[in-house]
Amino acid sequence: MWRQCLRQVLFLHWPIDAQLVRPHIPSELALDLYGDRAWVSLVLLKMKVWPHHFASLSLRFSQINVRTYVRLGDIRGIWFFSVHAGHRLAVATARWLTPLPYRWSPIRYHVGISQARAQATCRQDCKLEFRVTFSWSLPASRADRFFSASIRAGPVSSAQPAADDDPNLRSWLLERYHLFALSRKGRLLIGNFQHAPWSIFPVWLNSCYVRAAPFGDSALASWPSLVHFSPGLEGTFSPFQLAGKAPIR
Repeated sequence: MWRQCLRQVLFLHWPIDAQLVRPHIPSELALDLYGDRAWVSLVLLKMKVWPHHFASLSLRFSQINVRTYVRLGDIRGIWFFSVHAGHRLAVATARWLTPLPYRWSPIRYHVGISQARAQATCRQDCKLEFRVTFSWSLPASRADRFFSASIRAGPVSSAQPAADDDPNLRSWLLERYHLFALSRKGRLLIGNFQHAPWSIFPVWLNSCYVRAAPFGDSALASWPSLVHFSPGLEGTFSPFQLAGKAPIR
């Protein structure tokens, strides 16, 4: 097992026509829909990961992933289209130990904080400035894809929830503890990430430019419907196992 510490996590969410997403999901999985729409999220974070009981072997890096939401029977989980990390050793280790689609990218993820720290008890007038850039190449098209954003979080308090209209949607998007992937032989695998519920704050976008999905640039060209920021959390990641044989927790 591995411990993971996720920090300064930024979520951008888009509703997408399910027909655009379905071809990129294994046939064993069903798209999990909310309001008759599939959802695609781009998640930016800073990660620290280490083998259980061996914190001295930790790796720290910035990561960006593009995901959608799926089901295997009654099990709700996440399917990653891509996972990008700015640390070559972390990418090599992840590709060796997991089936996740890790790639190295020169990520620059800067979070400047004024008047307060990015903690779960962020005080009133907390202002967070995000500047994120990264790029990578897709072999099929040989075309570069880019993402950049400048984000500012408005005033929040420890008792104030994120200001979106649908708390059920917020939970549906964020509280997922299972990950699906394909083995090198094409068999469906499931992994498990156990953690406390997310604590999130409202975030307002100043600018956003995204081309990061395998189903066309236009899919994420619109403004995200929801944006969340979390100071982060820590959890335990269990190794992937064949779906259907893994104990569900």
